[in-house]
Amino acid sequence: MSHISSMPTYLNEYYEVEKTIEVVTNESPAKRIRIDALKAHDHYCTAAYIQEYVVMQPMSPQENSEYSQKPREMRVWVEYDLPWTNLPTADQAINQALGFLSERVRK
Repeated sequence: MSHISSMPTYLNEYYEVEKTIEVVTNESPAKRIRIDALKAHDHYCTAAYIQEYVVMQPMSPQENSEYSQKPREMRVWVEYDLPWTNLPTADQAINQALGFLSERVRK
């Protein structure tokens, strides 16, 4: 249940994360995908993200024209495009998103 009693005037809309799952595909290489079921008024939609590896590098030298930190590899969540869901329960929305994902993985 939402703890926001009424919509603040500076917001047009908001979504509450009701349920989240993470799945790992059986592709090679495997992909880790997170699917959030978002409560939106009287229905649930989903948002999906894929875990990516990136190299983070300092923006500018810190001391004696050298970087204070070395570049390092990090994992980040990046938006993953799946078709829109609009269903009455979080489980139904996640199951529909998983169906969309299965079609993409099979290709």
